[in-house]
Amino acid sequence: MLNHEDVAIKLEAGNTSSTHLWREAQIYERLGGCIGFPKLYWYGSHEDDNVMVIDLLGASLEQVLNLCGLKFSLKTVLMLLNQMESISRIQTLHSYYLIHRDLKPENFLLGVNGSAGILHLIDLGLSTKNIHSITGEHIPYKDGQKLVGTIHYLSCNAHMGSKEKKYRHIKKKKLHTMPAALCHGLFKEFHDFLLYTCLLAYDQDPDYHYIHNLFCVVFKMLLHKDWSWLHGKSKKTGQWCLGTNVQPVSTAFF
Repeated sequence: MLNHEDVAIKLEAGNTSSTHLWREAQIYERLGGCIGFPKLYWYGSHEDDNVMVIDLLGASLEQVLNLCGLKFSLKTVLMLLNQMESISRIQTLHSYYLIHRDLKPENFLLGVNGSAGILHLIDLGLSTKNIHSITGEHIPYKDGQKLVGTIHYLSCNAHMGSKEKKYRHIKKKKLHTMPAALCHGLFKEFHDFLLYTCLLAYDQDPDYHYIHNLFCVVFKMLLHKDWSWLHGKSKKTGQWCLGTNVQPVSTAFF
């Protein structure tokens, strides 16, 4: 880089039949300028590898959760939801008629330096269109599809539409765990949110305004803005949780 900034470099074997890295680079290029997505600097071939160069980001939500003793405060959770940090990234993708297909805490990363409080969505190689490019119609639902993404984060509908028997115990657990059980002890709005998402039709667009208002009710009760990793020590390590001076994580986490 001519400005000597640190970047993340993602490699893929050049002899692979996979198009994941190429697809990811194409999507980053389309999303150029959108808040909460890394900037694409270059994609091409070098020696025997396909190479993508993007912004270097900070720790993932998974890493931060571990540092904070495997528990975020209610205020932190609400800031992730009510400020639309995580949900707005999904909304942005949907506005480009794309679905991520591998949403999980490891794929939401904090920025660094001045953007430490901004959540970024990464790892778009499995993303695909949900609208037909010619007809403009929603891609129809099909049974018997191969599972795509990280198994334990897949939705019930994804498991129901697959014939892969080796994951039937995960499907059974998901199908028999009701929103009321998952949200026990939480504000009613968390239950309403989960129930709403579970009842969405396959081709139905989420009502993001409704989701925002749900958590706005709870957020106003607290009247605080305090990121867990910006203040306080990790219960697990005794060290201060990640803050605005958080160091970038290895590109291995991409």
